[in-house]
Amino acid sequence: GRFVVAHPLPAYAPYGEFAWLGEDLCQGIDWAIRHPREVVERIARGQAYIDARHSPDVVARFWLDVFHPKD
Repeated sequence: GRFVVAHPLPAYAPYGEFAWLGEDLCQGIDWAIRHPREVVERIARGQAYIDARHSPDVVARFWLDVFHPKD
């Protein structure tokens, strides 16, 4: 449950709407301090996104489908 401030690396792009991505990390921290309500909303949306796409159950289902594809 922490807000992410990070450089805009391509690997982080899918999570951009849940974090602050930019070159100046101090600017991102300042933005987070000035927008506490949006920070909490982004954290909640990010957690839901992670649960829907990267939970242990979702990852297990992915690997089961890889090794036992449905015909």
